[in-house]
Amino acid sequence: MTSPVAVSSTAGSDLSPSPAPPDGAAPPGVADNATALLAAVVRVTGGEEREGQAVMAGAVANALERGVPLVVEAPTGVGKSYAVATAVASWLAPQRADAPQESDTGPVDDDGEATPTARVVITTATRALQDQLVDADLPAVAAVAEKKIAGFTTAVLKGRSNYLCLARVAEAGGALLDEDRDLAERLATDAATAND
Repeated sequence: MTSPVAVSSTAGSDLSPSPAPPDGAAPPGVADNATALLAAVVRVTGGEEREGQAVMAGAVANALERGVPLVVEAPTGVGKSYAVATAVASWLAPQRADAPQESDTGPVDDDGEATPTARVVITTATRALQDQLVDADLPAVAAVAEKKIAGFTTAVLKGRSNYLCLARVAEAGGALLDEDRDLAERLATDAATAND
């Protein structure tokens, strides 16, 4: 059976995971680690292994490792979230293991100078998928890969349409209905005290 996942890279190279190395061969690469982590996450969460999901995890991990752009298209139900999350965790884990010591302001080198940290941005089309990633999928991957990715954090960034502009509420003033005005006043009070 062929995978329903379409993978394309501008690098023009094969980004699929490599076959398992024979005994005594070189250690597995990031793609192999990603597919192994994916299998563990699927097992722990009670899911089922999907060929397309493993292909995607390996391709994303290889693209990250090689620093090349990647476009992946897959239908609903393939398990894209876990594929991406395990690939990212597998790519970041060796960097974390080799990372310099931490200070209160972040990683530092041997001379105490600040060093950049690896960051990955995962975008979603919907807030529901964003919530699924942050509330379920990323914590599940982190729990399985705990020792490898200890100390990693996530942040949720939402577009400006998800925020209330207090200046615009103040401008609207009398144009608000009474119940909207009450809500706006409560929000303004909460915002003012949250900044203290």
